[in-house]
Amino acid sequence: MWEYVKSAIISIISALAVYLDPVVGNIQSLLLLFFANFIVGYLTGMLKNGENFEMKKFLMCFVWAAVILALICFFYILGERNGNKEQTVEFVRWVSLIAIWAFGCNILRNLRHLSYGMGAYYTFFDALYTGVSLEFIKKLPFLKALKNNPHKIDTDAGRN
Repeated sequence: MWEYVKSAIISIISALAVYLDPVVGNIQSLLLLFFANFIVGYLTGMLKNGENFEMKKFLMCFVWAAVILALICFFYILGERNGNKEQTVEFVRWVSLIAIWAFGCNILRNLRHLSYGMGAYYTFFDALYTGVSLEFIKKLPFLKALKNNPHKIDTDAGRN
């Protein structure tokens, strides 16, 4: 009985992998990214915050990775079934790039925190994090003024 169940599971996974072949590169990249996010987050928590391994954190990391991967597969299946395969692959690519940016920022933030007090390493990760996460935008004078008083915007600026 177990052999039939095992064969059925392997067959379903194989069929799904063949069907998702056009976006398998995106899926593999995201799997690698989620693994790196977990490892860097775990090391940062353990070395800098004195945290032990927490199953709840691990499961939440796993659940969010599964949700994002399921969304990617869902988007591809919907678009492919509608006959827009090329556009769907492009859309999945953009969704994957957004996920890579978001989780990449998190990895860089953790690496910056992990390397605090290590001189050039901290400077390197701080510069990468500031550039990639667009943190420098928060330092623009107009945005600081807007953040401090969002209801007072000079709408007549530049008008004669």
